[in-house]
Amino acid sequence: MKTTTLTIGNMVCQGCAEKISDILKELHGIKIVKTKTIQKTVQVEFDPNQINESQIETALIKSGYEPKKTGI
Repeated sequence: MKTTTLTIGNMVCQGCAEKISDILKELHGIKIVKTKTIQKTVQVEFDPNQINESQIETALIKSGYEPKKTGI
């Protein structure tokens, strides 16, 4: 498993956090999604043999969100 943390610039409410969580959980290879609305971050645990970070970011972009890799 691999974990990545993304900052989502336009995640402004709990509704956004829930939508982001739903989007990511639909992707094959995603194991755990943790959103933090106040920090505007999402932590994703995934199987790198099934999905990569670029595919995760692309799914969010296609849904109207603005993901950015963080140093966390």
